[in-house]
Amino acid sequence: RAAEGRRLAEESKARRLEEHVHTLEKEVDNLTNEIETLRRVGHEAQEACNQKADEERANSEQNAHELETANQAIAALRLSSDQYKAEVESCENERLHEERKAIQFETE
Repeated sequence: RAAEGRRLAEESKARRLEEHVHTLEKEVDNLTNEIETLRRVGHEAQEACNQKADEERANSEQNAHELETANQAIAALRLSSDQYKAEVESCENERLHEERKAIQFETE
């Protein structure tokens, strides 16, 4: 009878251990799935960050190009303005010279 009791106790203990092993295997599977999900999400997030960085780099390069174009346009406008001022001054000097010549002619 004592042997029967030990055998039943051993079988009960073995079932509990099997159930515990099964529970642990389920937990391992769940954790493995969770890790894979986190890896995938992390990879997707990294790709999104890389794409955003590429877009920002492209925007920065575009902005630098537009700034350079604007600076060139400003320089061209300044040159045109300086040339226009020089032409106006030249015309004004020529007009004054012609007026002096006319006054001198009239006084002779």
